[in-house]
Amino acid sequence: MKQNPIVIAMLALALISDVAFAEIDCAKISPGRERTDCYIIKGRLHGMQSKIAADEARVKANDAKLPKQDPVAAQSSPSGQETQ
Repeated sequence: MKQNPIVIAMLALALISDVAFAEIDCAKISPGRERTDCYIIKGRLHGMQSKIAADEARVKANDAKLPKQDPVAAQSSPSGQETQ
């Protein structure tokens, strides 16, 4: 299957910077395969961004549930026994 240079360029932009890719207006591309590919790629990119945001939120929620460690206890001697 022959790859269209526009699609390849859009994928490269998506990998380099999602901000640059978000500026591409798929409606300005003439109707056809390239325009459809543009919308598909933008949809997948937004889906990936959504999954990343959900994962980051899950990590923050899990971190908030963990008990806070006492900084003094964390600096105790490496053997696990406190020195006198």
